[in-house]
Amino acid sequence: MKALITTLNSKYVHTNLAIRYLKAQVEDIIDIELKEFTINTNLNYILNKIYEQKSDLIIFSTYIWNLEETLKISRSLKKIKKDIKILLGGPEVSFEEKELLLENDCIDYIIRGEGEFTFKEFIRAYSNDEPLSEIKGLTYRLNDKIIKNEDREFIKDLDLIKSPYSNINKDEYKNKIIYYETSRGCPFNCEYCLSSTLDGIRFFSLNRVKSDIKNLINSGVKQIKFIDRTFNIEKNRVLELLDFLIEKDDGNINYHLEIAAHVLSKEIIDKLKYARKGLFQFEIGVQSTNEKTLREIGRYQDFNKLKENVLKIKSYENIHQHLDLIAGLPYENYESFKKSFNDVFNLDVGHVQLGFLKVLKGTKIKAKEEIHGFLYRDYPTYEILQTKYIKYEELEKLKEVEEIVEIYWNSKNFNTSLRFIINNLYENNPFLFFDEFSLYFKNKDYFDISLGINKLYEILLDYFESDLLNRFDKKIDYIDLFKDLLKFDYMTLGKKNKIPKIFNKIDIADYKDLCHKFLKEISNLEKYLKDKVNVPAKFIIKDVSFETFSYDILSLKESNYKDIKKDQNDILFIYDLKEDIIEKARFYKVELNY
Repeated sequence: MKALITTLNSKYVHTNLAIRYLKAQVEDIIDIELKEFTINTNLNYILNKIYEQKSDLIIFSTYIWNLEETLKISRSLKKIKKDIKILLGGPEVSFEEKELLLENDCIDYIIRGEGEFTFKEFIRAYSNDEPLSEIKGLTYRLNDKIIKNEDREFIKDLDLIKSPYSNINKDEYKNKIIYYETSRGCPFNCEYCLSSTLDGIRFFSLNRVKSDIKNLINSGVKQIKFIDRTFNIEKNRVLELLDFLIEKDDGNINYHLEIAAHVLSKEIIDKLKYARKGLFQFEIGVQSTNEKTLREIGRYQDFNKLKENVLKIKSYENIHQHLDLIAGLPYENYESFKKSFNDVFNLDVGHVQLGFLKVLKGTKIKAKEEIHGFLYRDYPTYEILQTKYIKYEELEKLKEVEEIVEIYWNSKNFNTSLRFIINNLYENNPFLFFDEFSLYFKNKDYFDISLGINKLYEILLDYFESDLLNRFDKKIDYIDLFKDLLKFDYMTLGKKNKIPKIFNKIDIADYKDLCHKFLKEISNLEKYLKDKVNVPAKFIIKDVSFETFSYDILSLKESNYKDIKKDQNDILFIYDLKEDIIEKARFYKVELNY
């Protein structure tokens, strides 16, 4: 028997951990291949590539983002090869699976829940043509009947699961994000999350985790994304892991961790100070700051403690923090969500993610859909459309706000410009800025067209001139100031041959010669570019830029965007940052000696 295990990832850079687990469990039993595709790939291409494998059994890992495409491929496979068998597993088919089999006769088997041991037993029985009736966690088609076997208990000793990272093919993970888990389950009981259906938390041994991560580091991977629902739940274990990750840092790797910031211990926070800049990224699920909402969804957190810990980590300037909010939760109306957004945004950690409630199969919140008047899509992704508390039109408005936040804030392409606007005009209500700007965007039909980076700068300048300028006093030429701010942001993006005409350009005779002369001075290199001391200026200039400004932008930044000084000055921009979590470039005010 020949088998293929596959999935449709949401992005090319992603790798699927589940199918690697399954392959590792049965490699000594059958000939099994692993292939990954993405949901953006042409389905005919995927169908042909799967067909070319000439496999007898196809196993798909399914999620809310790929179920519909998986079913389309499965139906076509059955038409061109009737005797092929198709098995689905994953969170999207672990509930209401009988209905799925009844509606889709192209599917033969479904594995529910944790699949490693179920899959291994299934492969043994299937390859030996043995009965399937004793395999826990399996639902399958037998003649004209749908058979649901007994549920499988959760795997208690996770180390019994064979590791997919024991023998690594370096080419398989080149330029890819690696997904990894050190535990299963979650200490919290958030009713919108499938983790709330799991009983308790189980851990892989630290020896197993360290061995796997060491193998991954040695294979040259650049990012490991931990999928533990709450990475920091057991203090002593986390402290040991952090020591290990910091010690084994090769200067290139990055770890993405989901943490509960409100329960971070002082010892963990103190240890984070010593991590290399960019070694860690934290994803922190705030979801809401409405206490009634949090109680209703079973998520208990102390926002004041969360705030304290987030700000302490921020002060280290070495860890990117990504804070999540969810719109459409119980008791959260538009005004309440505004407050939640402002509470989170005003922490000023750099990245605020707006998500929308998904009413998933098997979750506790789905059982309350009538109580809260949930209206949601009846197909994946099951996203909320309306509730008792927030109208459809309001949720659509929040999606426009979300897009503006992604384009203009989370991109980090407009850091200085936006902070100037928000700090001076919207200090206590940044949501209002994104709300108003999104309306301007919509009225201009910008949401409906593709926009390049230069156009985005033009739009923000137009908005400033047409809608924001009259809110400032007229003692300062705010148009010239804002053009300088935009130009500064633009210069941080990377080396440019020329800058857009919308920015103020100060013409200085022999400016290029002055810049080269600056880079030939050893004292300047020792001060700003220590690693370039012995490099000729003609090579250094490829990785840096100089630009002249009419206003003292760096002093303005340091003053929280309040102290405006007109002062012609030159700034050196250096683009050698591998992973900066504050700015996209280094920059210094310099003297070019005109």
